Amino acid sequence: MGKQRDGDGEKKENKNRASWTTAQLDLLVSVMKEYVDAAKFRGQNGWTKEGWNCMATRLNNQFPRANFIVSQLKFREQRLKKDYFTVKSIVEKSGFSFDPMTKMQTTIDEKWDELSTE
Repeated sequence: MGKQRDGDGEKKENKNRASWTTAQLDLLVSVMKEYVDAAKFRGQNGWTKEGWNCMATRLNNQFPRANFIVSQLKFREQRLKKDYFTVKSIVEKSGFSFDPMTKMQTTIDEKWDELSTE
């Protein structure tokens, strides 16, 4: 991760992180939901190598200019899990709820103020 120097001494970004559009993220989640019950794509501890490769292929077929690699999908899955548990912990607090239409947590301003001081 980070930057490396190329042959000319210029810094360049590694291809470890991807910029995700909403459409790309929606497709990733959709493919994960589709593959979650397929035994050849899921092992005891998560996705199989074949599962990751198939997901990368599906995304690259739909978004050929993105050139996703498996490590980018793995990183994004970890980020999705982290974000999910953050939102879940907020919604479980008294006074908070989740609006499925806007896909956002909701509460009164005072509750946001309380949360920001934690």
